[in-house]
Amino acid sequence: MAPNQCVLISFSRPHRILALTLVALFLLLVGLGVHQYSLPLLSFDEDKGSGTLLGIPQAIRSDDYASEIPLMLSQVSHKPPFPVINKNIGYGANQLAPFKLPVLHVLAVFKPTTWGFFLGANAGLAWMWWSMVLGFFYVFFLLFMLISRNRFFLSMMGSLLLLFSPLFQFWSMRGSEIPIFMALVVLSSAYLTFSADKKVILANGVLLGWSCGCFMLNFIYPPYQVSLAYLLVFMLAGFIADRHSQLALRHAGLVRLSSLAISLAIAIFAVTVFYLDAREVINIMAQTVYPGTRSSTGGNFEPWKLLSNDFLIHLYVFFKHGVHAPSLVNWADMDNICEYASFIFLFPVLIPVLIARCVIARKAADPLSVMIGGYIILILVYMFLGFPEWLSKYSGFSRTPSYRELMGLGIANTVLLVAMLSNTIYFELSKRIRLVVITGWGILLILSAAHLFAKWPVASLPYLIAASLAVASASYFLLCAGYSKTALAVLAALSVFGAGWFNPLVRGGSESFMESPLSRMILDIDAREGGASRWVTFSPYFLRSNIFRILGVNALDGLYPYPQLKLWNKLDPLQEAAEAYNRYGSAVFVAHSGPHVAFAIFAPDLFAVEIDPGSDVLSYLGVTHCLVMDLKTDIFEQSPTLQRLFSFKNSHIYKVVAPPRQERSNFQIPPNSQIDLDAEAYNGRGLAYGKLDNHRQETEDLQKAARLGSENTKR
Repeated sequence: MAPNQCVLISFSRPHRILALTLVALFLLLVGLGVHQYSLPLLSFDEDKGSGTLLGIPQAIRSDDYASEIPLMLSQVSHKPPFPVINKNIGYGANQLAPFKLPVLHVLAVFKPTTWGFFLGANAGLAWMWWSMVLGFFYVFFLLFMLISRNRFFLSMMGSLLLLFSPLFQFWSMRGSEIPIFMALVVLSSAYLTFSADKKVILANGVLLGWSCGCFMLNFIYPPYQVSLAYLLVFMLAGFIADRHSQLALRHAGLVRLSSLAISLAIAIFAVTVFYLDAREVINIMAQTVYPGTRSSTGGNFEPWKLLSNDFLIHLYVFFKHGVHAPSLVNWADMDNICEYASFIFLFPVLIPVLIARCVIARKAADPLSVMIGGYIILILVYMFLGFPEWLSKYSGFSRTPSYRELMGLGIANTVLLVAMLSNTIYFELSKRIRLVVITGWGILLILSAAHLFAKWPVASLPYLIAASLAVASASYFLLCAGYSKTALAVLAALSVFGAGWFNPLVRGGSESFMESPLSRMILDIDAREGGASRWVTFSPYFLRSNIFRILGVNALDGLYPYPQLKLWNKLDPLQEAAEAYNRYGSAVFVAHSGPHVAFAIFAPDLFAVEIDPGSDVLSYLGVTHCLVMDLKTDIFEQSPTLQRLFSFKNSHIYKVVAPPRQERSNFQIPPNSQIDLDAEAYNGRGLAYGKLDNHRQETEDLQKAARLGSENTKR
């Protein structure tokens, strides 16, 4: 074979059928408006199961349904739609960063997961979900086809194993765009480097530039981007070293250089435009307490957590508690079902086998596997031992807490698995070597199981030991040429059944926000105010304040992707409480009787503002109306500055009747900026604001409502 005829990805008949099936499935699901977000939980209505076709909405996924999705839908309801500056978020928020939000801007080209919102809200939700799920599966299928030299079944199973890893499923695919575009960068780079077809080279130059722009801008989250950028470099270096004999850079050299220049120009254009149009946001975020000034040197990851998913705990939990598991299981030291989620790690078997093969051959017989193994070791060193501060800073790892390295580690684990299973040299090892490696792996699993049980006694120790032996056995058969495909298929099936139950199947849901009596009244009031009303919510269920954004109405509480210092400095001009509000997070308002204004931090992404609704604070902030939900109303009814307009069940709307102030009132920031919540005044629900693990009280209440709604829907 001539050097310039390197075989990359074969588009055989089975491959074409798979691709057409995925496209047809995507179009069908988007057309039906079907997705898997737990959106029905965010509602003013009592029926939380509305729109759920299968499963139940998961309250633990409030990052999605109560935070990011309202920001996306707010772009649709805004007048005019899809603005760069959304005037309904506080005093106005730039929507170019950090989330993936639909914006009428040239940078929308680099946010493909948001394109569906230009077709409508429900289409946008479906487009976003399936572009990540089906896109993830197909892009990694292509990557594994490239790595495995077109082993179709191996690529299919590897992609399924990765897609249904707990980390992706239990985080509802959050952040999965980053590995998708990382894989596209690798694929387009491989074609630009090795293809002999000039048209293909040029096309992949454009694709490479676009993929780099998407990798950087579609979803901005440095903890994943830094880790996966290193994996990208290691993977490309290994792939090129593996096939260096087929390099023919002089063939069509000018075309390759031109394509590389095109890709660089596209990437530089994307970054430059982003910086020019979002530099104020970038500067603000860089100075935030969280996450801007957060810095890590690694070394603090607890070893017992690393292999916790190897025991298929997600499968055990499902069979014991079903789809209600997240709210019924005491996760204790495991944090919660999302935070414990990672991957079925097999690198403790693969790397010793890789080392044994290199020792026997006295050379790095498989450069790609060696490079991926090196990346895994680098990440493990950072997670368990840490880097010196200078190295962490200049390498970029300071932006990645140890526990956020799991995504890169898990993807590298699967890449290494596919690379080694596609190379016959690893099946040539003697039976003795395989038995030694698997025996050591089994012992490590059993010891880890015992340690895990000590940290998480809810599990069954006999089950953990049985799972250890099962995974060790499957690992042995992975190393046997005649059984490796079957063993991989079994692991992929266990992942599908073990994690695929988590996300519900939902149709639409965005229209339900407009239909409740409360929503209609809010919209009617805003219309009477000429679209200039401004709201604040007082409720223990603070996540519902984000509904105002969905309705297209301005509100001061809710999620702020970056801090609005102009807003909070009106209450704190000396910035005495800046540590509380100078962060990414949700703002909640708490009512009290007293002269002071106070700020308090309840979680890294949650802070509260305590004010007296009877004072002129609300008027000073430009608030025109208040929504009070599930609270005693004495303090509001007695306020001379509020007038009740509407009541529906436990919800009440008040108009601020105090004249607006143009200058600061005599507000006081108490020492240490602490809030002493009156639980009785908040109907015993004040703890919903407190330092509970992942807002447990609110999560449990919402999960209970979800079960009731699901049962009502079935009936």
